[in-house]
Amino acid sequence: MQIYAQVSHAANISKKPFRSLRTTKLGTAGEKFIERHLRAKGLKVYKPGRGKHPIDFVVIDKESRVWLIDVKTYPRRWAYNDTGVDTKDWRKYCNLADANANRVLIYFVDLTEESVYRFHLNDELKAKAYEHVGKTYFPLADREMVIRQIGPDSLKALRAFQDR
Repeated sequence: MQIYAQVSHAANISKKPFRSLRTTKLGTAGEKFIERHLRAKGLKVYKPGRGKHPIDFVVIDKESRVWLIDVKTYPRRWAYNDTGVDTKDWRKYCNLADANANRVLIYFVDLTEESVYRFHLNDELKAKAYEHVGKTYFPLADREMVIRQIGPDSLKALRAFQDR
């Protein structure tokens, strides 16, 4: 009985609200960083309302084209020359791309490489993607560098949310 009480107590301690998790805060900081970058480029940026949503931003570019953008704040895989997303998210992105003339971009704020890159979810990238254990991966060769070196102040602010 005492062991059950200890395990039960430990399980209750580890359950934090989603918004208070360090990973959620890091993701939010990455989204804000990309939002500032997009606005600085003169793009019109719109955010979905609160709650769950398949993308982070709807962006209108200077040619009045609508783009759907999602931001991931995590690094590429070390042992492979690729990166990826959860397969359930990948499928949502593909459905959105099919319905929106392939105008879906996935931005990665990579604090290990200290850079930002993006992938255009088009038919070529879809053909190269592969699934493995709940993730869908795609080659880094298809990335477009957005920010080759994140500035030191921004890097420090983003890293404040990383796991230690």
